Amino acid sequence: MASKWCFKCNTKINVHDQFCGECGSSSFVHQDPAELDKRIYQGTGEAPIFESEFQAEVRQQPQPITVKKPLQSNDENDLASLLRQSIKASNRTTHAVRAFVRFLFIQLSATTLAVFIYGLSMNTVNAQKCADYGDNCTPNGFLIFLAGMVWLGGVIWSSQAGWSELEKSNVPGA
Repeated sequence: MASKWCFKCNTKINVHDQFCGECGSSSFVHQDPAELDKRIYQGTGEAPIFESEFQAEVRQQPQPITVKKPLQSNDENDLASLLRQSIKASNRTTHAVRAFVRFLFIQLSATTLAVFIYGLSMNTVNAQKCADYGDNCTPNGFLIFLAGMVWLGGVIWSSQAGWSELEKSNVPGA
């Protein structure tokens, strides 16, 4: 049958008992105190404190008193240097995101304008006359040419803007 030991008087007790028959304590340990590495009693002779050897050594060693020094000039320079590096990294990230957004904005704006101009050129076709007589079936050639040039100009401009912004985000030394 399983046993436990009274925390105060180290008497072996049945695991189902709630109180020690010797001293009436209700505090128990489930390991035989004789098998423990070390028992350290407090000066009162009451409940023992069970510690490992390492814990006892640490408790007995005097702890050094440490005083934090105020920031020295080297520490301030290092902190300022880290802050500058963080700001530069943030700026590089900002330029990389701006490159992508600027490219997309210019590309979408130019494409929208080109499609609008193309729609105007297709609007010059009279669908009824074209279907009935075969006349006036070709869209306005100048507006189609203009839509193509607007689209091509948008591609070139957005690429140039994106690359110039992306160059600002280059990591030095990479």
